[in-house]
Amino acid sequence: MKAVVKATLLVTGLIILLSACAKTDNPQPSPTDARAKFLGDWNVNEQKKKLNYQVSITADPNYSDRVRMANFAATNATAIASVSGNTITLLPSQSLATITIVSGTGTYASTGSSFILSYSYIGSDQVSVVATFTK
Repeated sequence: MKAVVKATLLVTGLIILLSACAKTDNPQPSPTDARAKFLGDWNVNEQKKKLNYQVSITADPNYSDRVRMANFAATNATAIASVSGNTITLLPSQSLATITIVSGTGTYASTGSSFILSYSYIGSDQVSVVATFTK
């Protein structure tokens, strides 16, 4: 009888212990996730305005196909983009600091660790930009 009680207590304790393990709130995408190649800190060179700055790209925890681009266009604001395969697309009509994004699409380079993003925005006038992102 004592062995049955000990076994029951042991199983109950294991169940409680295992149920206490929690998942993280911000899971990282798997390496097979299309977003993975775009994540990280990027050096950006914009040829039109001759700007150099850094952008940090993180996975959007609310959408499995979106990323957040902190300091987009050197605005200290965060732009949202969707990712499909090697293509990254800015969501249109985003207001960031003093600009509003009109459109934007980029392609990850087949050689890896860079992508080119062509986009347009409206500030004091409409501007078209080609930005090279490198790690």
